[in-house]
Amino acid sequence: METDTQCQFLVNRIRVLVSYRRLLVFTDKSVRTLNPDSYSITNEFAYQHIQSVKVGVDRFSFVIETLHPNTKKSMYYDYSSENFRCEILTR
Repeated sequence: METDTQCQFLVNRIRVLVSYRRLLVFTDKSVRTLNPDSYSITNEFAYQHIQSVKVGVDRFSFVIETLHPNTKKSMYYDYSSENFRCEILTR
């Protein structure tokens, strides 16, 4: 794992028909999601591209709104920490 990791949290990435586990990682320059089995990067959002972070449907869920760097369209990523709130991983 990169040495610029500040903290990481186990979350569920919520999609329309499926959800899956991810590590939500805060680094010096970006927010990343990693596959917790392989630690491969599945998404990376530079801080300057994050438009907002909002509370989701309950107190354990949230939505990250990003601006796609090429198309300039908003993209939404839904996450939930409900099942993992006691599993905070920090360095």
